[in-house]
Amino acid sequence: MNAQYITTSINTVIILFAIIIIAKILSYLTKSIIKLFMKKLNFKQIERIKKAAKFTIFYSIIMLGIYYLVKDLVAPEVNFYIRGIIFTITTIIFAIGIKRILGAFVEFVVEHASKRGLVGLSKDMTNVIKNIVDITIFIIAIIVIIGIWGGSVGP
Repeated sequence: MNAQYITTSINTVIILFAIIIIAKILSYLTKSIIKLFMKKLNFKQIERIKKAAKFTIFYSIIMLGIYYLVKDLVAPEVNFYIRGIIFTITTIIFAIGIKRILGAFVEFVVEHASKRGLVGLSKDMTNVIKNIVDITIFIIAIIVIIGIWGGSVGP
């Protein structure tokens, strides 16, 4: 019994390190791919977009890896709650990452349009647009979280 516990613990640690390595590789690839696509645009918000994408990918992979690591170790009755908690945290991570990425894009579009004289948006209007985007993202995240826990928003 004790040897089985040690073997399971060692396997768990090895899998956890593998998950962290995979998350690091995917976050680096995401950063590189974004850098490649954004190279032509050359705007100052690219660093914010890279950081947000790296944050989102890295921590989402970590959370999903922890779920797949833990799901076989707990009783089926507890698995529903573990799944709910981890997927809720992952949804929040995605919402924060998407909020950061879209915030940088909104700033870029408004700044670019103002320089060309297409629209006369002030800094206040930019903040209003960003706030509307943020609220929309978090409403969608709340709907997804309610769905994760088995609820429904619609009729």
